[in-house]
Amino acid sequence: MRTVKLAAVLLAVTLVASACSLLSPQEEPAATGTSGMTAADGELRTDMISALTQAAQDLNVSIQANRTVYLSRDDLAIAHALVTGFDTLTLSEPDRIAVLGLAYISLPNGAQVIQATGQRTGIPDGFYLVQVRTLESRVHLIDTFRQASGGAAAILPLEKAQTRSSSEPQIMATGCRVELRYVQGQVHQGRPAIEAAVPLDWCPSGL
Repeated sequence: MRTVKLAAVLLAVTLVASACSLLSPQEEPAATGTSGMTAADGELRTDMISALTQAAQDLNVSIQANRTVYLSRDDLAIAHALVTGFDTLTLSEPDRIAVLGLAYISLPNGAQVIQATGQRTGIPDGFYLVQVRTLESRVHLIDTFRQASGGAAAILPLEKAQTRSSSEPQIMATGCRVELRYVQGQVHQGRPAIEAAVPLDWCPSGL
């Protein structure tokens, strides 16, 4: 139900935006339209944070609920939060495995994401832990159904984020590719900062 609720809320704000764009200036003053969008955005953010917080509890992870970002367009919806203590997180342990964030992912119908092996797989709408494994150059997307068994819904390639240093959650979308970006804003105790990008790429071959 939480997944359905978040998807419905993201759809609602898209419909509000579309409706506002159809009204003429005489029918809907700019100030009123702006106020309505601000209110819709605030309601969406409140519902999104609530859904992410509950999902984090279900997946036994602590997130920075007050620092979240979302992206919604007509064919997809993504919401994303960093784990608590992201700035001090390191990947210097022997196994170099860490959960960086929690994401809600809803991709276009029929989207088949390219995995690290080159094979494609569908990713059902839902909440996923983003687990980085640097020794394997892999990212595991883990949901509640596979967490207990240690399995992953998808195993994606681990890329280096091409962006400025920032300790805020980041999402970049271009056509049939979305990146969740994790970049620490500072280096701690001489250790290299985490600069990881997680590609959700369902583009046809050669594009």
